[in-house]
Amino acid sequence: MPSSPILTVGIFSRPRRADLADVVPALLEWLSTRGYRALYDTETADALNDGNPDGLGRAQLVADSDLLLVLGGDGTLLAAAREAAPRGPKPANG
Repeated sequence: MPSSPILTVGIFSRPRRADLADVVPALLEWLSTRGYRALYDTETADALNDGNPDGLGRAQLVADSDLLLVLGGDGTLLAAAREAAPRGPKPANG
């Protein structure tokens, strides 16, 4: 298990991005082997097209994540920032 306060990584993706199906499975494996719990939004779940309905709404993803990993461009980064801004910083002790 990681020693940092980051335990859960949320993957926030650009909608309708075809290459997510190539990138995300390896990313999920990489995070898992290092002891991180990985969550992803519904946009990522749709791109994976693996029949797994585990994608979260973006507000829920932000609430359940210690760190957001944004896969996309400027617009996706700004969307993630807008979604996460009301949450504010998370206290170091949880």
